[in-house]
Amino acid sequence: MNLLIQKAAALVSNPDIDWERPRPHGYLARDIIGWLITLLLIVIHLLSLQGLGMEMFQDINEFSLYSTTAAMTLPLIIRRAFPLTAMIVGTVLFFVLGSIDVLAGVQLGFQACYFALIYSAIAWATDRKILGVVTWLMILVVMLWIITGWVITGSAYFMTVDPNADTAGPFSPSTASLIAGVLINTVYFGGAIAFGRSSYHRAYQQAVLERQALQLEQNAEQMAADAATKDRLRIARELHDSIGHHVSAIGIQASAARRLLDKSPEAAGLPLENISSSARSAVDEMRSVLGVLRAEEADGTGETTRDEPQLAEIETLAAKLEPANLRVDVSRVEHQPGALDQLSRGVQLSFYRIAQEALNNTVKHSGARNAWLSLRTGESGGGWVEIEVVDDGVSAGSCDGSGLGLRGLRERATALGGTCQAGPRKGSAGWRVRVRIPYSFSAETASGRGTDQ
Repeated sequence: MNLLIQKAAALVSNPDIDWERPRPHGYLARDIIGWLITLLLIVIHLLSLQGLGMEMFQDINEFSLYSTTAAMTLPLIIRRAFPLTAMIVGTVLFFVLGSIDVLAGVQLGFQACYFALIYSAIAWATDRKILGVVTWLMILVVMLWIITGWVITGSAYFMTVDPNADTAGPFSPSTASLIAGVLINTVYFGGAIAFGRSSYHRAYQQAVLERQALQLEQNAEQMAADAATKDRLRIARELHDSIGHHVSAIGIQASAARRLLDKSPEAAGLPLENISSSARSAVDEMRSVLGVLRAEEADGTGETTRDEPQLAEIETLAAKLEPANLRVDVSRVEHQPGALDQLSRGVQLSFYRIAQEALNNTVKHSGARNAWLSLRTGESGGGWVEIEVVDDGVSAGSCDGSGLGLRGLRERATALGGTCQAGPRKGSAGWRVRVRIPYSFSAETASGRGTDQ
């Protein structure tokens, strides 16, 4: 029974939609103006009907006709402010005033006012469940009124048509009047309900679209903010990885030069030359990062004319550490020839920075004399690329350290969708850093066209 009631209510009121239709700005003033215009048009219409000389408008009570019709228009003032109340009041007025002045009740303006009140209730009522109940009660009252009139009085047909006149057709006058009354009222009330539902649905769909547009705008702003944050983190990471490496090397070379100045001044030339070289490299890389910033501000592309370090420069990076008493062996293990060279520029830069940071940590913290850097690729699991740096120094710290170096390694690995392992070697002295990321080596990659990741 409850399900039947819910389905019946849904036919007129959409009770399942959890939404309250907002009133437009200045709607009450507009409804008052609309009521005045409607009243004026109805009066003009009645005056024109009187001027036609129709028999039904002869010897009428003009005060009753005009006052009754005017009273029927009054609920239009609150049709959007209190739509359900306006429909209930309109229903009472429709039957009461229509009984007081039958001629007023059958006029176009009188009927149009009631139609508008039903439409407004369906289109604007906030409590949709109560609206469904009230609407069905109103329809039930109307049907009972039609049937009662037909049973008791033999239908309203006899009020307007000469019962002694000849008729044609399969139905008797009273039956024909009943059928016509049911059909007319079905179209009348059904039309008002259908138009009201359509208006409510259109407003709801518009509200949903506006809400989605607002959500998309907020998401776009959030994505822009996230992108800016990521850019700042990326730039900070680049500065730390590049400048930090060179500054550390400068510090080590300066210490060596200071010691040599006392013992063998002529031998201090090499560390000083390395200091000069590291300083120039640091300045060049800082300019590169700043160049990216300027390019982003200029056209938003993030492009820069200077090539950033790639995997081909790993050997050069390793050679620069020899004056710091660290010998680095570089090895490449590829599942297919040239796989490492075909990695996207972004991945190559990230792996170069990972190698730079790992070796920098080795020089600064471990005291190692030897390090082994391995670059590997594979096809298992959809493809992967890996870098591993191992040294023979003194293990210190843990993989959970909070330094910027290890944090930068983890952030780079995470940004590429991979994993980072950093910590003491098991079973032997030294430290081990290993980063693996997924990478799809497609046919295009194999032929020399890398895919940016």
